[in-house]
Amino acid sequence: MRENAKYFVQKYGTIITLILLIVIFSITTETFLEPRNLLNIVAHISMLMIIATGLTVCMVPGDFDMSIGSVASLSGIFFSSLVVRNFPLIPSILVVLLMGAVFGLTAGLLVTKVRISAFIATLALGQVATGINFMYTRGQEVFGDFSKGFLSLGQGKTFSIIPNQVLIMIGIVFIFAFTMEKTKVGRYMYAIGGSIHASFLSGIKVNLYRIFGLMISGGLAAFTGCILASRLGSGQPTAGDSYLMDAIAAAYIGMTTIKTSRPNIIGTLIGVLFIGVIENGLVLIGVSYFFQYIAKGVIIILAVALSSRGSMVVEK
Repeated sequence: MRENAKYFVQKYGTIITLILLIVIFSITTETFLEPRNLLNIVAHISMLMIIATGLTVCMVPGDFDMSIGSVASLSGIFFSSLVVRNFPLIPSILVVLLMGAVFGLTAGLLVTKVRISAFIATLALGQVATGINFMYTRGQEVFGDFSKGFLSLGQGKTFSIIPNQVLIMIGIVFIFAFTMEKTKVGRYMYAIGGSIHASFLSGIKVNLYRIFGLMISGGLAAFTGCILASRLGSGQPTAGDSYLMDAIAAAYIGMTTIKTSRPNIIGTLIGVLFIGVIENGLVLIGVSYFFQYIAKGVIIILAVALSSRGSMVVEK
């Protein structure tokens, strides 16, 4: 009985902490549970979830992508520049997605062919993306007379209620959660994450799937940049940079629940919700901006520690 309880805490401790946070913020504020505020939370986390989904996919076979923030920033600039020059919306998005995928492909080739660690390869490529960004913009935002289609991507609402970016997020989460959990591609990528050597001996094309994961990460980072530019109504040179650390936090929080110690899309979604609830709740109760970083860090540590403690007890 005791071991079952500890296992439950290990697997669902993060979810329990999330529920406790919701209860605390609901009691301490009058507006937290209002539909408008809840919708704001979901809209706010949608771009983080999209970029964190790509990071999670590349983490499944054991790689990592430190370039996603820089790629998102560059993509927002590139996307804004194309649209403001009257390029059609959909082709502009596809070109930007291709650019993000090329960053991922380059990282994948460096990792699988040159044998550079994914951390170092993507860190370097992130610097390349930042350099291209500032070489093009000189640190200035890209603004102009944007089309309604451009603005509707990040500012529009379906049925005048649901933000378009939320629907996009839901679609992406469904597609990649299904792919990773129910298809051969997902099973092979999890097998590679378990043991590259055993997967290779089993006939799995290890390098191909690792490159695929990094390309998905780059592509979704680029797509996040597109939505972010639309949301802001301009291309901001550093707009996507902050998403890197929050995406990493969300992915690792996600590894403390559902599939413990393994990257998984639903777990990452819980991690993103965790971060969104903390940020929104702290604003509502009036915590100073600089204290929010401290509070968020402490709460995340406690949540992960709760699950890790349960894991250690079960192992004993």
